Amino acid sequence: WTLLAVLALLFVLPGRSDAITWQGPAAVTWYGPGFYGHTFACAYTRPGLPVKYRYNVRGVAVNAAFARCGRYMTLKYKGRTIHVRVIDRCPGCDTRYHPFDLTQRSMADLTGGGHYTLHGVRWHRG
Repeated sequence: WTLLAVLALLFVLPGRSDAITWQGPAAVTWYGPGFYGHTFACAYTRPGLPVKYRYNVRGVAVNAAFARCGRYMTLKYKGRTIHVRVIDRCPGCDTRYHPFDLTQRSMADLTGGGHYTLHGVRWHRG
């Protein structure tokens, strides 16, 4: 009887959706050469050793109210998808229309290169 009850619940209860709910669209920019050699706000990789900004670092900067340091974000633009970690803060970013400031490497991964500002980027946390 227990097995029948479990099977009945599986068919009667609504199924849980594993589909991702994409947010956006949002504007995305990248920050570059003026920040080379500076320390990121989120030194998550080696405690006590700040991570210096380099052109080839993958990551995203967000407003402090948007996501915590170390959290992963997935961004999608024109068929390309990247999965990046929050490594810095972006005081000029808001939480709705321009939530992200990518490193140069992450922007190149998302676009193939040559873009400074994107509109219509979809995203989700995780």
